[in-house]
Amino acid sequence: MTATVQLAAAPAGRRLRVLVVSQYYWPEHASIPTLLAEELQRRGHHVRVLTTFPNYPTGRLPDGQRQKAHVVETVRGVRVHRVPMVLDRSERTLHRAASYASFALSSALWGRLGMSADVVYVYATQMTPALGPAVWRRNGGPPFVLHVQDLWPDAIVGASFVRSGAGKAIARSLEPLLRRAYREASATIGISDEMAATLVERGAPRSRVHSVSNWAWEREAPPLERKQKRGRRSTSFLYAGNLGDAQQLDEVLRAAAMVDGDPRFSLDLYGSGSAEHRLRALATLLGLRSVRFRGRVSTESMSEIYRDHDFQVVPLAETPALRAAVPSKLPMSLRHGLPVVASAQGAAADLIAEHGAGIVASSADAEGIADAFREAMDLDDAEHRAMSRRARSAYERSMSLTAGVDAIEAILRNVVREETVRPGAARGRPAPTGTGGRTSTRSTARAKASHR
Repeated sequence: MTATVQLAAAPAGRRLRVLVVSQYYWPEHASIPTLLAEELQRRGHHVRVLTTFPNYPTGRLPDGQRQKAHVVETVRGVRVHRVPMVLDRSERTLHRAASYASFALSSALWGRLGMSADVVYVYATQMTPALGPAVWRRNGGPPFVLHVQDLWPDAIVGASFVRSGAGKAIARSLEPLLRRAYREASATIGISDEMAATLVERGAPRSRVHSVSNWAWEREAPPLERKQKRGRRSTSFLYAGNLGDAQQLDEVLRAAAMVDGDPRFSLDLYGSGSAEHRLRALATLLGLRSVRFRGRVSTESMSEIYRDHDFQVVPLAETPALRAAVPSKLPMSLRHGLPVVASAQGAAADLIAEHGAGIVASSADAEGIADAFREAMDLDDAEHRAMSRRARSAYERSMSLTAGVDAIEAILRNVVREETVRPGAARGRPAPTGTGGRTSTRSTARAKASHR
C-alpha cells in the first residue's frame, strides 16, 4: 500500500504557510500530525498547529495542569496554539459527542490563524475538526486538506458509546455534513487504497482523493537488533495499543485460552482504554496464566519491548469501516521488524499478505486467531527471521516518514498552486481538476493574510 500521489509539480522553492488542525498532538502519541508538522517545519515551511490540551487517552489533564482560553507554546520547534475542549473518555453518548463537538467549535473560533495560512491540513481521526476550516473556506479562507484516519459515521456506530438510539441518531445526522466536507475539501487523503475508494463513493471528487500510508513514530524508539532464538522453545506475542471495543480483544483472549496450555505461548498487552476493566475481568474468568496486562509505557521504552517479542497481534472488529483501516501499531511493528498476527480483514490484512510480513488468521473469531497463534509458534528460526526482514522492508518501501511527508507535501503544494492559478474563480468554492496522474486539486483564489 504505497503512497499513490501523482501530481503536477508545484514550485519546489516556495515556503508554504501551513496550519495543522488536530485534536491530538505531542505529548500525546500522535505521530502523524506531530511528525508532519515537525518535518514540514524542518523543510523550511512556516507551520502553526491548532490543537487542544493533552488529555488522550485518559480524558484527563496531566497532574497540575488545567485548561485556559488560549495558550501558545513552542513544542519541539513548532509553534502550537492550544484551545480548550470538554474532556471526556466515558461510554456516555452525549458526553462523548459534546467532547468531539467542543474542540470543533473551540478551534473554529480561531479563524485568524486559518485566514493567515496558505493551506490548512486537518488530521481527521474524527471529522469534527474539519468544521473550522470548512467555515473559514466558505468565508474566503484558505483551501483545506482532509487526512481521514477513520471512516465516519461507520467508525463510531459500532462503538459502545453510540449503540444507544441517541447515538445512532447522531451518526445518521452526520452523513450529509460529511458529504459536504468531502466536497468542499481541496484534497482528501485516505490511509489505504480501500479507504480512498470509499471516500469517492461518499462524495469526495475522485480527482481530489489520494492514498497515503501512515508512518510510525520514527523520532523515538529506534529499531534495535533482534535477539536470535535457538530452537524457538517459546514464542512471545505482543499487543501494544488502545484497549477498546474496535480492537476485538475479547476474541484474542478467548483464542489465548485455547492455546494457554502450550508452554511455548505467552501474550503481553501494553496500553489502556475504555475496555480495559472488562478485558481484565474476562482474562480472570478464563483463568489465563500466560497473558499479562502491562499497562501504559513510554514511547521510548517500546524499542526494547518490540525487540523482546516475536509477533505483534493486530486485531480489528469486522465492520465495513474497519476493513479500510490500518491500525497505527502495524507500521510500528513493521518498522521494528516484528512480524504480525492479524485477525483483521481488509487493508491491514492485504498489506501483511502482500509483503509476507506475518500471518493472517483465517477468521476473526477465537478459533481462527488460535490457529494463527499455533502457526506462528510452529515457525522455525529461519522462517521467522525471513518474515522479520520482509516486515522491515515493507515499512521502508511504502510506509516511512519520508515517503509519507513527501506525498503530503506534494498535495499541499499543488493545492496552493491551484489556488493561485485561477484568480477569477469564485472565492471559497473549490472546483475539481484532472491535472496529473490519479489525483490533483483545483480550488479558488483568495486574498492572502499575513501569517503571524
